[in-house]
Amino acid sequence: MIDSLQQRGLIATTSACIWSRAQEDWDTGKQVLVGSVRVDLTEPHLMIPHNQHP
Repeated sequence: MIDSLQQRGLIATTSACIWSRAQEDWDTGKQVLVGSVRVDLTEPHLMIPHNQHP
């Protein structure tokens, strides 16, 4: 679906949550960086715009 939008000259956008933190590794005791990314994608049929782009 995203490729189809790109081929039509449109840019897909969405929201996301990104976080990271430093914490101690349980095995080594060293500081490590832990992080996560959550992307909020809608249902594919809702990705297609219903109006003409400028």
